[in-house]
Amino acid sequence: MKNAVKLTFVFLVGLFFGFLTQPAAAQTASCIGTASLDVVIEDCTDIEEVIFDRYYRLYPNPASHAVTILSTLPQQNATLQLVNMLGQIVMQEQFTGFLVLDISKLSSGIYFVAVQTEQNTAVKRIFVR
Repeated sequence: MKNAVKLTFVFLVGLFFGFLTQPAAAQTASCIGTASLDVVIEDCTDIEEVIFDRYYRLYPNPASHAVTILSTLPQQNATLQLVNMLGQIVMQEQFTGFLVLDISKLSSGIYFVAVQTEQNTAVKRIFVR
């Protein structure tokens, strides 16, 4: 019986990264093997990506207690998600043009704010202290 190696990929708009984990049973000095993997990422034609800073303001960044996000566009009906580096959604709110997110209970690190409307998705990296 061969030991399996788990490969996990996370894709956020504009970002792609992966994690490779191996069970302890497979970590022996006599275990040698090779593997190959082809990854193809195609453009999403149904979501138009926009530059976050052109349409939205986010401050302060870095932050430790709260982050304010406001839109330079007319009032909109959008969904705002705060995503951690593992691709997990840690917060999700309706966004109509102005929102203050309480980030005081989050662990320090890098997160992504994604604002998704019917027309597009914009993503911004934020730093939580």
